[in-house]
Amino acid sequence: MCHLPVGVEHQAYWAIKEMNMNTESGAAERRMQLQELEELRLDAYDSAMCPFLVQSNSDDPRNHSISQRIVMPESISNHGIHSKAADFLVFNTYIWWMNNQTIKIILGSFDQESADYEEVQRCTAYERVMTTWADWLMHNVNHTRTASYFITMSPVHWQSSNRNNPDGAVCARETTPIMNTTMELDMGIDRRLLDNQEEGIPVDLIDITTLSEYRKDAHTLVYTLRQGKLLLPEQKANPATFADCLHWCLSGVPDAWNELLYTHIISRS
Repeated sequence: MCHLPVGVEHQAYWAIKEMNMNTESGAAERRMQLQELEELRLDAYDSAMCPFLVQSNSDDPRNHSISQRIVMPESISNHGIHSKAADFLVFNTYIWWMNNQTIKIILGSFDQESADYEEVQRCTAYERVMTTWADWLMHNVNHTRTASYFITMSPVHWQSSNRNNPDGAVCARETTPIMNTTMELDMGIDRRLLDNQEEGIPVDLIDITTLSEYRKDAHTLVYTLRQGKLLLPEQKANPATFADCLHWCLSGVPDAWNELLYTHIISRS
């Protein structure tokens, strides 16, 4: 999931008040605040971009839409250096693994001009990565100071047949959540990855998966970006092809995830 919680306080009113209720000066002050916040967000995102938890060919925060993703399962130190002094560490990885049933593992390093690869089952690679991550977490983080959290997978709603709506256009015409909480949910999640969590490490598991599965109505649909651009009118008219059932509207479901995370953090105080 592309989910980096950053504490944000909305200060538009106070920006105006501080400028003696002058709306023009207040607007300029607010723009400066937002620019500073954006710089903070981008710096945090750049330093934390590690979608597979280990080194991969998708680590560039501005160029990570790569069809053939390659991981280096035992290499985490380059990314871990940004995390050792943190007060809170929030980990997640899932959607990045879902392109294919298999994934390539580099035999060597990304610094080599030519390197060999092996293609293994997704779960096999994921297990190796989780072992590397858990070992790094155990030996490189001061758990007296740093609280660590692992957030489970964010579901998608591509298959309308999975929710008894075989005539649906993916998630495009969904306007209400799944209200039947007794029905067995099957949104195509590879729960083997959820089950493949390391035991015995000081990290809190925050399960956002099931509560999000009910929210088939909460995705960005045709109000989304593709390759950095808004959909064209003719694309919006074809939701079965272009609706985004992966990303979520804001405000929306991710706010509930953050509430759960903040509750965990506050409970430690």
